[in-house]
Amino acid sequence: MEIDNGTMHKKLNELEQNTVASFRKALRDVAMEIDVAVVTRVIILLAQLRTLKKCLKEAEDEQQRKMSIESRIELNSATIND
Repeated sequence: MEIDNGTMHKKLNELEQNTVASFRKALRDVAMEIDVAVVTRVIILLAQLRTLKKCLKEAEDEQQRKMSIESRIELNSATIND
């Protein structure tokens, strides 16, 4: 079986073009999957950050309430002792 040089080059070029196109598509697919994974992770981290900020705000509010109560108690006891 003999294949001339021109036919072999043509077949190799076709194979190369199909392979390169296939690799490009695979790379785009992988890149999109990575992008989706990154976006998902960012969304999760932002949700966690919002939760932490809410917890911090609640803790600060609770501390403020306690300090306010303590101040009132001190004022009341100072008033009673006078």
